[in-house]
Amino acid sequence: MEKTLLIIAGLFAFSILIYIIKTRNYFKFQRQEVEAARSGIEIALTNRYDTLVKLNATVKGYAGHESSVLENVTKLRKGMSGEELSAVNNELGAALSQINALAENYPELKANENFMHLQDAIYDLENTLQATRRKYNLEVSELNKKIQGFPSNIIANFMNEKTESYFEAEEHKKQDYSIEF
Repeated sequence: MEKTLLIIAGLFAFSILIYIIKTRNYFKFQRQEVEAARSGIEIALTNRYDTLVKLNATVKGYAGHESSVLENVTKLRKGMSGEELSAVNNELGAALSQINALAENYPELKANENFMHLQDAIYDLENTLQATRRKYNLEVSELNKKIQGFPSNIIANFMNEKTESYFEAEEHKKQDYSIEF
């Protein structure tokens, strides 16, 4: 009887050890997923920046005196860090709105094939950026659920795991945007 109890206790201890190892590995792997998703946002922002630089060159050919708005876009890239990701995203979005307003003021620019191609590319990049934000928030959600859920929260506390923040739009981005000429 004692032997059976020892075997059962050993199996129970072994099961707990396996659970602890699996949960620790989950936290490590999920942190990598969160970092990869964060990197995806940075890559999408870089692609959008590169496209805006090309758009800048096209618009300058038609609206040279108004290019100061577009040059501000190129200045945004300098010194970008992970912590400034949301701020840069918001500034680039505002600059993009101003570029579209410029297109309305210059009908020949609006009809230009290169401009139309670049505008389509920006639309695709915006969709990609939106998808990468959603993926980031999904990965953060998965990590946070495991950190806060029982019994994995015991291991999370032992590992000093902290919940991640979601990518959120600033308040002014949640309101309707009005383009004025």
